Amino acid sequence: MNINIDKNNIRILKKYLKNRKRINHSISTAKEMIKFSKKYNINPKQAEYAGIFHDLAKDFSDKKLKDLSLKSGHGIDPFEKYNPILLHSYVSAYITRQEVSDISSEALAAIKNHTLGDVKMSEIEKLLYIIDFSEPERDYPEAKMARKLLNESIEDALFYVVKTTIVYLINENRILHPKSIKLYNNLVSEGGFHGKIYF
Repeated sequence: MNINIDKNNIRILKKYLKNRKRINHSISTAKEMIKFSKKYNINPKQAEYAGIFHDLAKDFSDKKLKDLSLKSGHGIDPFEKYNPILLHSYVSAYITRQEVSDISSEALAAIKNHTLGDVKMSEIEKLLYIIDFSEPERDYPEAKMARKLLNESIEDALFYVVKTTIVYLINENRILHPKSIKLYNNLVSEGGFHGKIYF
């Protein structure tokens, strides 16, 4: 399936991102978002916006991320102060809103929540969270498993990615943001994932 990305979207992407690997990741993410948009009843244009622009601020310095986060109206919590790269999601959404006049509120929410997730996510938010982890440029086994699950169930894929990410952070002795913990707990208690599940 040959999927073309809007040239103006690529122009905007390269205006802010200079790292070639991140550019390729963003383009691959956008293509996967379009690919799965029909399956999960998502507007393909909005899916492309969310995918191509989700990491616009990933190359920014910690200071720039903090400054633009405050300018956007997003306060900086203690976890984001400790690890400012978490702010790139909110800053990317802020920049995208300025660059793209017809982006939907749902696509902007997907960009904001693609790193930490949220308890209440729309289909486009879930899809971006999963595909950011699993797009084809990611060649580790967990990404392949997430792609396999996504072909069957967005809910199963979401739970797998949330759980896998948390386990990775724990194994790396990294701080867990409360939003991610809350999302995991909600999926277990409300999403039907209580008990052992083998994917």
